[in-house]
Amino acid sequence: MILRFTCLILAFNLSFTINNRGFTIEELPEYVVIQTEVFTRGTSGRILEVDGRRKSRDEKALTKLEDYLQDKKRSGVKYHTDLLNEMSDIGYDFIQAIKNDEVDYLARYIFRKKAKFRDQ
Repeated sequence: MILRFTCLILAFNLSFTINNRGFTIEELPEYVVIQTEVFTRGTSGRILEVDGRRKSRDEKALTKLEDYLQDKKRSGVKYHTDLLNEMSDIGYDFIQAIKNDEVDYLARYIFRKKAKFRDQ
């Protein structure tokens, strides 16, 4: 009885976590590029946008991802490490960060779906 109750709670928690984000990894494309303000010491930056979202075949899912990451209370993303950890929890590996040479305070982070989530 206790084991069944524990399993039910775990299943509910997993379901709630997925619904709380508003999207699943299966809805998202293989690569995601996120443009951020550079987080500086003592201040938290912000997620500006998920690049390529507009007019993409994955526009709805990418918009949900962008909204989720911009909401610091839901996602908990305040610093670079938070962004890296949250994207890993969602199901992405970090590939590369590119600093914008023209504008010092912008950076793009490139992520790729973890191997176990590709081609599902």
